[in-house]
Amino acid sequence: MARRYNTAESFWSRVECLSSSECWLWRGATSSKGYGVVSWNGKDKFCHRLAWELSFGSIQEGLFICHKCDVRLCCNPQHLFSGTASDNQQDAALKGRMDRRPGSKHPLAILHERDVVEMRHRHSNGETAQELADTFNVAKITVYGILARRSWRHI
Repeated sequence: MARRYNTAESFWSRVECLSSSECWLWRGATSSKGYGVVSWNGKDKFCHRLAWELSFGSIQEGLFICHKCDVRLCCNPQHLFSGTASDNQQDAALKGRMDRRPGSKHPLAILHERDVVEMRHRHSNGETAQELADTFNVAKITVYGILARRSWRHI
């Protein structure tokens, strides 16, 4: 559960503010997607959106607050911009975050197809998700996605 905040001072006290060019990281509760979250005057809010509101005022209905830096915990107002859903997707595409190439063909892939085949085989022989995560140097949630075939479905 997100901690309650009701003043700008209390909010900013949980943000690691560095130079204006660096990311200012939220040091509190996070959502399942990795964004900072707070309870602000009784309403749950994403921290980057609250940082925008405290710095620039209210957010126009229907607009997103996007990260230029692509760091979900960043609350530096200079790293944020407002835009539509389309603007947000275009920004993601320009930064290569919409690449849908499967498996090891994806530019951010850590694993190779042979790793995934071995991971599934080792799991069927009793190895735990944590053991596999440690062996292949990935997060346990990554292993769960592979084993449940939510990721690496093409093999």
